[in-house]
Amino acid sequence: MADRIGSSQVPSRNFFNFDLPACVSSIFKKDSLIFVISTVALSIFACAVCFIPRCFRRNRIQSCSPQLSQVPFGWRISDRGAGAPAGPRPALVRAGGPLLRLSSQRASLDTFVKNLETGLLGQSSDRSTAFSSISILGVIGLLLADSEGSDKDQIIRSLGMKDEMSTHDAIGRLLDQIRLDSPSGTITVTQAIASKDPLDAALVRCLTNSYRGEVLNPNAHQSLATAVNDYVSKATHGMIPNLISGSIVDKALINVVYLNLSFLEPFKDGERFTFTSSKGATLAFQSMMAKGEEFSIGYNMDADRELVGYKIFRKPYESSDGRSLELRVLLPDVGTDLNGCMEHIVSSSLSFNEAPEGAKLFMPETKVIGDYPDLAQLFSDLGLPMPRGVNVIHKAVVHTSKKGSKAAAASAIVFRGILQNLSNRYVVDRPYGFAIVADHKAIFTGIVDDIDSIIPVLTN
Repeated sequence: MADRIGSSQVPSRNFFNFDLPACVSSIFKKDSLIFVISTVALSIFACAVCFIPRCFRRNRIQSCSPQLSQVPFGWRISDRGAGAPAGPRPALVRAGGPLLRLSSQRASLDTFVKNLETGLLGQSSDRSTAFSSISILGVIGLLLADSEGSDKDQIIRSLGMKDEMSTHDAIGRLLDQIRLDSPSGTITVTQAIASKDPLDAALVRCLTNSYRGEVLNPNAHQSLATAVNDYVSKATHGMIPNLISGSIVDKALINVVYLNLSFLEPFKDGERFTFTSSKGATLAFQSMMAKGEEFSIGYNMDADRELVGYKIFRKPYESSDGRSLELRVLLPDVGTDLNGCMEHIVSSSLSFNEAPEGAKLFMPETKVIGDYPDLAQLFSDLGLPMPRGVNVIHKAVVHTSKKGSKAAAASAIVFRGILQNLSNRYVVDRPYGFAIVADHKAIFTGIVDDIDSIIPVLTN
């Protein structure tokens, strides 16, 4: 029997015939208990390592799916459209952070916006101006939703995008990224469509879902143009009382951006200087002054050297949620072309150092107005030809004082029936450029180049 067991057969075992008290006793011995606990702990850890990352990866991929643009966007905004749905909008990251899986799309939009800004600056030679390229991009998104066939394809190609869904998603997220509703300040973005005729259901869904917009319904005693102007005036808190002139309007696609930010450290009253425009006009003004610890100076991070031909100053606004909000001022050296430098004001190679000890910045209080009554030709140059009878209108106002900045921009596509460093004193007394920047994206951009934009005496 013993030989057979040892050679070829294994004795049968009855696993239900064991000494339970003895087994339990052995488990609770010190060494066995430690072994059991360690085994269980390692098993739990292994499950966590294998399972949890898959969950996060799956959720992230789902959140980046193009179908996300079909989900109603509804973050809480104080002046959201009446047609916007309630509930939180699915977000990849917090507002102001990088957009996952959208880097290539954003790069294409950034290229289009850069060309748009170059064209807008080219139309403002020898005069002050202000504009919001983001506002104009907003109405282009509505134009895409309202277009059909080859016109729709042309808009997508001009923006460098792949398809309509990803284009609306990228523009909608960009508009969401700049919105701010906090105790420290306000940045609102609103979209709307006004039309004499009923709107296509798909257009209304895109307006409300992708852009959180609303449909304007004029009352019986209002013209469509009056309804649009009333909407813009209310959304800009009266900074832009009228956008559309004339009463014959069949349809209008509208975007409005409003900003109200306070400086982290307000300017102080400074000395009196004289501003000289590029045309030679002069105006004495009392400056606003910032000390060295209240602003910083840009330098070229890639070349690891100071900027050549111009200087860029940065003065931060209050930010209660950690976002980067700042006024940037580009002051060219005497003899340097201002327009040629403006592309660097939000350059990715730009970094900032604290101003030297004892440095001071002096600049005027300004109210800059940009008025573009018809951008149809510029749109055509950018690959977006407008049909006959269609106007592209843009207005912007930027007021910068000691306390902070208030700015507003409104865009509409209207369809009608047929410096030198002297002892670390930086004086902005000649034409200069500026940008109000949120998370390294210029919301408002402009140039001060005529004395009409200068406010001679600061007001409280």
